[in-house]
Amino acid sequence: MSFKWEEFLNIAQALIYNRDLQQLSAEAKYRCAISRAYFGAFCTARNFLRDFQEDPDISQRPEIHRYVRTKFEISPNPRERSIGENLKRLHHRRKLADYEDNLRDPEHKAQESLRLARQVIKTLRKLMQHNTRTC
Repeated sequence: MSFKWEEFLNIAQALIYNRDLQQLSAEAKYRCAISRAYFGAFCTARNFLRDFQEDPDISQRPEIHRYVRTKFEISPNPRERSIGENLKRLHHRRKLADYEDNLRDPEHKAQESLRLARQVIKTLRKLMQHNTRTC
């Protein structure tokens, strides 16, 4: 059975809101949450392209992150374009969280990343249902 990438959102949520993880620094938790939220949304979107838009070799593509975002951004479907825009925002935040020494307001960025990732996955689910019904 295939891994459900959206489970990363549960990890992100736990990192942001779980008080039992107080032994970890708040900023480290927020940075990890940003990253997990992005990858949960990104991998779900990648698999959507693979499974529903018949792009079976997608995982082998160079610059796959840009490829997935662009595929959604240039779609004629407004829902798919919104996925592309949200992936772009999530990717930007993930790069900041993973590479920058100084991250302004990491808690807000983590909460916003989780919200955007949930929106991406919610929209993808609607598209999957629609594609399943039309097949």
